Amino acid sequence: MQGLAYGLDKPVVGVPTLAALAAGVDGERILAVIDARMGELYLAGYERQDGKLVEIVPTGVFKPSALPALPAGDWIGAGSGFAVQNDALQAAYGQQLQRVDATCIPHARGVLQLALPEFLAGRAVPAHKLDLLYIRNKVALTSLEQAKLRAA
Repeated sequence: MQGLAYGLDKPVVGVPTLAALAAGVDGERILAVIDARMGELYLAGYERQDGKLVEIVPTGVFKPSALPALPAGDWIGAGSGFAVQNDALQAAYGQQLQRVDATCIPHARGVLQLALPEFLAGRAVPAHKLDLLYIRNKVALTSLEQAKLRAA
């Protein structure tokens, strides 16, 4: 999106992938979880407040053995993280999860739903000034790390 906007000289608004995922889920509290590979999960918790999606569990990358606590209440789980680490997620959050959709993916509708109010409020920026959010700096395991992970 940033490359297209730059080439067309159009302003942009950044939308986090986990927020776009949560925006497409029907419910009050959504736990968005995506497989981060390397045995980790990208995770954030959102709540709908006054028609807006508000992050109430900060975005992070987590080992399945070190998941953050959720605020009290019922949650809906969404995302590929539930397909690959369902046992750990159920152990941590099973009591709070009303339902889970492990096939849910971010959709352009969710991006538009989150970006449009920002555009209308005048918060778009030139494409070359958009700051990208990287949750994890390391994106691949070394051969030795891969072998140790397989052995475990």
